Amino acid sequence: IHWNHYEAKQYRTHDHVDHYESTLRPFFMYRDEESVDDWPDTKEKLGERYEAYAGQITNMSGKLEEVADFSSPRTLGQATKRRQLDP
Repeated sequence: IHWNHYEAKQYRTHDHVDHYESTLRPFFMYRDEESVDDWPDTKEKLGERYEAYAGQITNMSGKLEEVADFSSPRTLGQATKRRQLDP
């Protein structure tokens, strides 16, 4: 529910979206556990972004960033590189 406003602290930053798209998506998609706290390799996969994926507040600064184009990956992580290699 929202009361005609957005909770900016609950929006992911562009950096988090890039990180998810380029690196984490395969790990999230194919896990049986819904909570990242149940993963045995949580700290390894999430690193400094742990709170943004596991906590209630995903954007500590509370600032909304400018509109961005996410139609193609802006960061080349493992998942992005693998998709580019697939025929």
